[in-house]
Amino acid sequence: SSPTFAIVNEYHGKNITLYHFDMYRITGFESLESTGFFDYRDGVFAIEWAENISEFLPENAIKVEFEYIDINLRRITFDTVS
Repeated sequence: SSPTFAIVNEYHGKNITLYHFDMYRITGFESLESTGFFDYRDGVFAIEWAENISEFLPENAIKVEFEYIDINLRRITFDTVS
């Protein structure tokens, strides 16, 4: 589920943790820093509204885009963040 009000949800797996962020309300460095974003190190980050923090994403970030085709079909594309 989307962490809109919690900002981040953590899912701990056997060998790795997934951090699911929702950056919809994040507007700059100060609000990003207040989320504790920079304190997270190891794991995989899934970030909704990543365009709001694009200048703070690492160079090796991968953009995953879901496109609605119809009620039963989505197109998923992968790209590097530029």
